[in-house]
Amino acid sequence: MPRIFQFLLCLFLTLCAASLTFAGNEADLASHPIYSKYQFGRDGKVANLGSQPISVPSGVIGEIMLHDKILKKSLATRGWEFRNHGFLKGQDANFFFQRGDINLIVSGDWPTITLAASQDILVVGLVKQSFSSLLAKDAHQIGQLKGKRIGVALGSTAHYGLLIALTDAGLKETDVTLVPTENMEMIEAMNQGRIDAFSCWEPATTNALRIHPELKVVQRFMNSSYFSVSKEFARNNPEVTEQLVAAYVRALRWMRQSDTNLMQAVDWMLAAGELLLGKPTGLSPQDIAKTTTNDLLKIAHSPAVPRNDLAENGSVRRAFAFLQGQGKIPSDTSWEKIAASFDRTLIDKILANPKKYQLLQFDYEK
Repeated sequence: MPRIFQFLLCLFLTLCAASLTFAGNEADLASHPIYSKYQFGRDGKVANLGSQPISVPSGVIGEIMLHDKILKKSLATRGWEFRNHGFLKGQDANFFFQRGDINLIVSGDWPTITLAASQDILVVGLVKQSFSSLLAKDAHQIGQLKGKRIGVALGSTAHYGLLIALTDAGLKETDVTLVPTENMEMIEAMNQGRIDAFSCWEPATTNALRIHPELKVVQRFMNSSYFSVSKEFARNNPEVTEQLVAAYVRALRWMRQSDTNLMQAVDWMLAAGELLLGKPTGLSPQDIAKTTTNDLLKIAHSPAVPRNDLAENGSVRRAFAFLQGQGKIPSDTSWEKIAASFDRTLIDKILANPKKYQLLQFDYEK
C-alpha cells in the first residue's frame, strides 16, 4: 500500500478515536485498526520486518533498511522484496510473527525471550542497550506506589523492569493496578487522571520529563532490544537472510559515519512514527539523535550479542529466570531452548566478510 494512503488511513482512524490504545486480548490484534490493513504478501517472495518506529533507538533500524538501495537491488536480483511494518510494541509484533506474517523482528528483552520460548528464532544482534523508567508526580520510592494505578505497555521491556522493581521492594504485581497504556500515551493518561504513575521506554521518558519537569524518576531499569529472524526463514532462504542481516549491520555503520546520516535516519523514523500514530509524534529530533548515539551507536563496535549475556549470571539468563519465576514464560521451557536462539554464527560470518556483503558501501534513497 502506498505510504500516502497508509498515512491518510491512520489519520482518519485517529480522528475517529481519541486513542490508539487497543486493550483487547491478543486475538483482537488481527482486527487492530492499523495492523489489519498491513499487506504482508505471504504468497510471494517478501521479507517482512516488524519494527517499532516510536521506540528509540531501535526504531531507526527498519527505516534505514527500507531506504537501503543496496538491499533492494540484492533482493530484487533474487526475486525478493523487503517490507517494514510498524508496531506499537514488541508483543504486538510477536503476534504477527507467530502467525507467519512477519519473519524478522526488532523487539525488547521480554518480547524476544517469550518469542524464543514458543518459536524457533535466531537472535542476530543488539539494537539497543538502554533504560526504561518508572515516573510519578507524588512518589519518590516504589513502595509509595502500593495500591496506585501504573500505566504500562503489557509484555514490554518497561513492564519487565517494573516487575523487577516491585519484586525488589517486596511487592507483588497485584499490589498495584496495572493500566494497559501504549508507550506514547502515558502523559495523556496521567493528565486525564487515569493513572498515578507510568513505566515507559525511550522516547517517552525524555519527552515526558521535557513536558512535565515536575515528574520524578522513581526507578530506572536496564534493558536491551534485539534484531531476530525466523530460523525456518533463514534455513529456507540463506542468501536472502544474509543480505538482510548485512543491511542491518550497514545501517549501524552508516549512522556512525556522520551526523548528517544520523539525522536523516531520525527524520525517516519520525515520518514512520507519524504514519503509525496518524499524528505528529511531538518528539525532538535532537533527543532522538542523542539517545540513538548513547544507546546504540556507542554501546559496542560489533552488534553481536555479547557472550557474557548468556553466561550463568548474564543479563539474558537472569531475565529468563525472572520471567519464568513470575509465570510469564511456561515452566517447562528450558534455558537451553532460549540459549540456542542466541547464535552468533550468522552475524560473525557477515562481519568477517565486509567486502562480500558491502558493509562499507552506502547508497540510500533520500
